[in-house]
Amino acid sequence: MNLPLHSSTPIKLADGSETLTAIHLATVIWDDVEKVVLVLASGYKPLLGVAMMEGYHLEIDFEDNGLVSLEKISSSMS
Repeated sequence: MNLPLHSSTPIKLADGSETLTAIHLATVIWDDVEKVVLVLASGYKPLLGVAMMEGYHLEIDFEDNGLVSLEKISSSMS
């Protein structure tokens, strides 16, 4: 992806082991807004965190060819 290197950080993996992981910067367009986000490089697959989905509803069918839906949560004003 040729993303610029920002820093590195120790992370704990699901099996309890720890490793040092590179953190890169990426610019994404999210909900028509350009944002700079951190991307963790884990092996050959970069990981983009879910923090940017705050204020959204995510629904996933965990099966082959399952449906994935992401919708902005409308804020109700009183």
